[in-house]
Amino acid sequence: MLERMGEIAGPQYGLRFGSIPPMLSSVSHFREGGKWTLEQWLVACQGRKVTDRRDLVYAGLAVVDAAEVTIDQSIKDVESPSPSADADEYVKLRNKHLWPVLSPDYTVSTEEALVNLAACLLSRPDNITLLSYTGQANEYITSLFDGMPRAAFDFVAGTPPSTGPSWHFDPNSLASRTQVPFKHLGGRFNACTAIPNSPRISANGKELSLSAHTIDTVDKAWRWFAPAQPEELLDMLLYLESAPTTYPGSSDENKEPFLTAIAHANIADIWNGSCPAPKDTITAAFLHALHDQITKTASDMKDSEKAAEQDARHRRLGLPTELHHKAFLALDPDARASHLREIFESIKSHHVDVPISDYLKAPNPMPDYSSASTQIWRTFFITSSRLVGLGPISLGKGDKIMLVPGTYTPYAFSTPRQMVEKDKAGKRTSLGGSWRAQMAMRVFGWAGKSAGDPGWEKRREDGVVLLGEAYVRGWMDGRRVKGSEGSEGLKFERVVVV
Repeated sequence: MLERMGEIAGPQYGLRFGSIPPMLSSVSHFREGGKWTLEQWLVACQGRKVTDRRDLVYAGLAVVDAAEVTIDQSIKDVESPSPSADADEYVKLRNKHLWPVLSPDYTVSTEEALVNLAACLLSRPDNITLLSYTGQANEYITSLFDGMPRAAFDFVAGTPPSTGPSWHFDPNSLASRTQVPFKHLGGRFNACTAIPNSPRISANGKELSLSAHTIDTVDKAWRWFAPAQPEELLDMLLYLESAPTTYPGSSDENKEPFLTAIAHANIADIWNGSCPAPKDTITAAFLHALHDQITKTASDMKDSEKAAEQDARHRRLGLPTELHHKAFLALDPDARASHLREIFESIKSHHVDVPISDYLKAPNPMPDYSSASTQIWRTFFITSSRLVGLGPISLGKGDKIMLVPGTYTPYAFSTPRQMVEKDKAGKRTSLGGSWRAQMAMRVFGWAGKSAGDPGWEKRREDGVVLLGEAYVRGWMDGRRVKGSEGSEGLKFERVVVV
């Protein structure tokens, strides 16, 4: 029964309907004297509202196993102040010891209750995977809402603006900020569960220290089936055409075609709740979806209204700057479409072992490949060593993909400096664009920062920002981890999540 608790973590865009069946199915469990874990209680609360945020900590303790609420006193560092400590409520927590157990106390501040909740969760080794429930959503989701400011959407969904630290002061807003964790979409991964972690929270509760190994740095971040401009699709196709035939992240005994790795990485190897996805059809389905995207792009280039929007975006961003983009855009729409199709045919001939021409002529048996649930608010990435994967939509060039001990999936991290640049780039991209974005900004003039957030530029420069889960092809089954921190070839260091 409790396995179905994963359905609770599925609300998107502020909807809560997915939690109803699991809650009802828990009634008999409670009648028989059963209890929830603390994680299950918090997942059940995801995205819900309360007048007093302390109730998210206290209200469910009666249904939580008593063994789940003890707190390891060593989790919190009370001896040294945090380098980013501000003169706020958290400073008062610096010299306060943690509670022995999590219990209702309405005489303490909300901040103190949340710090002890975090410490309680981190006291359970397996709860480090709760990192999957947090992270950053992009401030501007241009591919989904045509430039609508993220904060404006949060207002419509009933939650506060989404720019904020990796941790969320307001747990109410989790549902509209983060992706559904891979494990609740059917992913069965075991990336680094063989190694224990030793998390610590800073003296004022603002920062989290973790052990982590950097897998690689992001070189490109693409959305195959929602390119903002035709030249972005051109770059994706050119990359596929010139890519090696064998994926560098595959094992020596089982060399994988590069195109197959990309096809599986685009859906995190999860298909309709099945993991791994069926190899015989996913590559062909990916090419079918890519073929459809080329057809759609060709049609859009001939649409005068959409062509005008693309030109306006070019002027706003000062594009194009690349010579091959200028040459491509100088062609007439028919010539551009023909060029894209020629590259696609070259990709098929270089990377596919069996002909798929007949497959492309037939109706696609997997029409939802390009809108699979794993792709919602996620983006495909390629690292500097040509590893491929799927990460948060806010992922960008220069961000790090890290392996965190005790977790079933790697995670994507950025830096405060990079987050400042992303905010600036997001505003350049989205504001001043469509009339919808302009109107939304006028109506919701407060868009940009959560209340009380001092901004990324004020956070410690050596800290990292948790963006969210990352699927990395070839790193998900734990074979690269030998079961101890002395794992061959892996260098684990302490990172501070701010």
